[in-house]
Amino acid sequence: GRLVHEATNPSALLVKAATEHARPVGEVVAGLDPRVAAIVDRALEVEPADRWPDANAMLAAIDATGLASNVALAALAAPRTRRPSVSDAQLNAK
Repeated sequence: GRLVHEATNPSALLVKAATEHARPVGEVVAGLDPRVAAIVDRALEVEPADRWPDANAMLAAIDATGLASNVALAALAAPRTRRPSVSDAQLNAK
């Protein structure tokens, strides 16, 4: 229910997200495992070169923590099925 950046409107929030370092997620989510916090904090870095190079690298870091067996983390890594959009429903109705 809290954001890593605080702003008074959506435009200011976007500017902050693009230009300012986020608060450490461990300050926003009480009790978060420090290993998970480090992974999320790296994903939130301002400079692209400081972020994970791709989703596979981030997933490997999650796996390396040994926490991937946690149901919540496993659910995040599980493949998702595509939900039909309104346009899909409209196309199928014809």
